[in-house]
Amino acid sequence: MGFKGFNLPTSGSPGFLGHSSHGASATQYENLAARLLHAGEADPYVFAMTSAVPGEGVTTVVTGAALALAANTTERVVIVDTNLRHPALHRFMGTPLAPGFHELVTAAASREPCQKNSSAEASATCAYKTRLPNLWVIPAGALASNPAKLLTSDAAKAQIDLLRAQFRYVILDCPPVLAAVEATSLCRLADGVALVVRANHTPREDIQKAQEALDGACLLGAILNGI
Repeated sequence: MGFKGFNLPTSGSPGFLGHSSHGASATQYENLAARLLHAGEADPYVFAMTSAVPGEGVTTVVTGAALALAANTTERVVIVDTNLRHPALHRFMGTPLAPGFHELVTAAASREPCQKNSSAEASATCAYKTRLPNLWVIPAGALASNPAKLLTSDAAKAQIDLLRAQFRYVILDCPPVLAAVEATSLCRLADGVALVVRANHTPREDIQKAQEALDGACLLGAILNGI
């Protein structure tokens, strides 16, 4: 199973807060990818994207950034849907919902090998290879009955460490900080974090609360979406 197409999402061009982003979406995603390449000088690099509240467009930005990043490097890139409450990455990337990150973490906890999907291109981590030669996708997997417990476990950390060993860039599509307690734990496992903020949508107090909740994570800045 692979990505259905190569057009970047069109629900708004992202840009770092304080910068104008009135250019083409492709250009803005390329700029974001360039910032990721610069931030990710450490090898490997885990980058998390989250938001304060639902509806900010995190998956849109993750998808566009990953496509631009993979197109501008020969290194291996994987995007991972860690939102086990309301997964969306599989729809954007044209993969099944499962198996995915849920199954990987469960396998890590039980020390059993992960079930492989039917694609001959699938890696041992249950990642789905896309049509871009260096880009893989790990969907959320089956919905978890207790995602907070699962994603704050040692097994979740172990799985992310495993992905570090297999990919140069790991991009985590995280749930909203103020809606899912596990989001902060996931962000603290990352080397860098960006907070996605939808223009004219996110209350300033929610942004401040999210920043406070991310204390202990390496918050690089915010991405203004939908302008």
